Amino acid sequence: DVNINDLVGVSVIHGQKLSYFTFILQGTKSSVDSYIDAARVTLFPADKDTHYAFNVASAHGKDHEPYLTKHVYSLEGQQKLFEDFLLSAEYAQEKESQSSLAGLKWQKGQMTSALNFRQINKDFTTISGYPSSQGETGLMWSTTMDSEKISGETVFDLYRQYLYTNPNDPSAINYDANGHLRISLLKDLWSDTNFYYVHTPGEISPRRNIGLDERLSKSIGMWQGRKATAYIASTLQRTRYELSSSSEYDRFSLVPGIQVPLTNRLSAYTNYEYSWIHELESENELNPNVFT
Repeated sequence: DVNINDLVGVSVIHGQKLSYFTFILQGTKSSVDSYIDAARVTLFPADKDTHYAFNVASAHGKDHEPYLTKHVYSLEGQQKLFEDFLLSAEYAQEKESQSSLAGLKWQKGQMTSALNFRQINKDFTTISGYPSSQGETGLMWSTTMDSEKISGETVFDLYRQYLYTNPNDPSAINYDANGHLRISLLKDLWSDTNFYYVHTPGEISPRRNIGLDERLSKSIGMWQGRKATAYIASTLQRTRYELSSSSEYDRFSLVPGIQVPLTNRLSAYTNYEYSWIHELESENELNPNVFT
């Protein structure tokens, strides 16, 4: 790494890939004939809010995976807008495929919200693997909040899939939402709520799943200043698969439990889960349960 008066930064990388083999609990590594060379030129590298970069990377050697590209480059940048907004973007190209990312982030005090766009070609790969969200065009909105009494995060994602599409509706929009909320009710009593919603009519295996989990926890004073945690949780699930009716069910569960500290680094816990399940296709009513 070289920085010239914090105006220009240059990084050059050369490395050999490693192959990993695992047997039972022992792992070994062996070198392979596959190498990666990369370079990065950055303008204003010392400025965490505003900088621009050009990246280039190549791979060579007879053991380089044939399904991965051998050359890729990208342009990226980040620019602070006003006082609380941050704009970022990246464009990457390999052979005839490309990938584009863009994001707008807002931060004020204890709250952060970000809107991110992605367009990743279904044939796009990097020199080391497949990119996340390959073959998708989507828009994601995420929000986090952290205060003394309330904290949480939510993610809403809308996207089209071009890699593994539903042949009956390839242009359908897919939805994915999830979130977590923690509320401090009293000094030693708090609530955790988790939810998710998945609806993927445009994927090769369409599904519509809904879940809600609520946990009420209480801290209990023990010996030598240690505290145990007792809780009771409930879960609701609704699972639907367009092409697999035998996998569709509704489920409700209750889970009481407690965790007790024995030492500073050792705890004991126990819980019991009892569920009521209704299978749609067979109309069976099941009551699986487990004690741990």
